[in-house]
Amino acid sequence: MTLNGGAYGDKRFFHSSVLRAMMPIPGRDRFNDDATIRWGVGIKQFDIDGLSEEAYGHPGASGSCVAVDPTRDLVIAMTRFEEGPGSFSDFLKKKSVMYKAILDSIKE
Repeated sequence: MTLNGGAYGDKRFFHSSVLRAMMPIPGRDRFNDDATIRWGVGIKQFDIDGLSEEAYGHPGASGSCVAVDPTRDLVIAMTRFEEGPGSFSDFLKKKSVMYKAILDSIKE
């Protein structure tokens, strides 16, 4: 729906102006003053993992994550039963490996 401006098929769930209001705002972070981290309504704009500068989603501290990259017309959703052993930084490294594999497979 976010890639289609709030619609899915012939159904409109919200107006594209609502979507723009939900998107991340540079310099607005509920956790710290790092301007590179941008949050909207539960949506974070990504600056890592090889996604475009337009990519957004949620990085998934609970062991699941979703990313939408409008530049590539790509949606990545990953879930797991539990976080598993290791730290959150281990999870982020594994997530980066998965993203890289996906992006490498679609490069032209």
